Amino acid sequence: LLVCATTQGPIHLMQLGTKDEDRYVDDDSEKSVVAVKLCHTFTHDLKSTSSTKTFPVSQLTISPDGNWLAAGRNTFGKGSIEVFSIGNTKKQRWWTLPCTEVPHSCIKFIGDANVDPALAVGCNNGVVYLFDVEQRSLSDWSQDLGFPAGPNLPDELHLCSDCPDTLAYNKAAPNKFIMGGHTWFTSIDLSSPVPIRSKPFPENHFKAKKWSKRYLKERQRSGSFTDKDKASLKRDEDNKNFTICLRYSGIIFQDFLDENEMVVVEQPWLGIVNTLPDALERQRYGS
Repeated sequence: LLVCATTQGPIHLMQLGTKDEDRYVDDDSEKSVVAVKLCHTFTHDLKSTSSTKTFPVSQLTISPDGNWLAAGRNTFGKGSIEVFSIGNTKKQRWWTLPCTEVPHSCIKFIGDANVDPALAVGCNNGVVYLFDVEQRSLSDWSQDLGFPAGPNLPDELHLCSDCPDTLAYNKAAPNKFIMGGHTWFTSIDLSSPVPIRSKPFPENHFKAKKWSKRYLKERQRSGSFTDKDKASLKRDEDNKNFTICLRYSGIIFQDFLDENEMVVVEQPWLGIVNTLPDALERQRYGS
């Protein structure tokens, strides 16, 4: 199934031919061409408001079981994320996700064909939510965190210099998924407790040192660094959930190729600068 969203709003579902009879030979190029069939078009089913109707669909994700489609717009407000039913039943708009406290930055269905998929939504403040699309509600994990979830997640998530733009799922670990941005990514284990602070990797990274100093200063300034907080931090010493990897930079793609096999594609900023031509004119000061 191929999904194509247009700048004007309609979303087209197209079926690509998989059998030999679905192929034909083009008379001009004399090459084998795969037949494409238009299955359905979502037009009036799209729910738009005055704040979202002018923004084209920018993100699409299909559930592993092929029953659900989610479409996101780069905007903030009701209608920025729509869920459609595209299975064997009637194809229709199923649900409009509720507004989050900040705009979303990435969406993806996690899970496999053997379990009910959940829609993961990463926001530009580092917060992540899971939605049960079939029940039209937050998942149990997100409900336990509360809404908004930011105060109950590690502070290091919103201290990252860039917002999350990648979500990846490992079939070998059904309770885990990866969320990351251009300079970081973190492993989230839904079956483990959420720690107060995220552990950085490597521990001697300069950003990790800045995070530790900032955390201690804020606690000392507010006077909230109580014995209870110290006990919670000691309890989280062995909790590796939400560990943030800072080893890579300029990440432009990240996903799992197979079970326990992930690829990370980097494009460092210095490499981009080196490809630029020399400046036409350079101002010199102090000469």
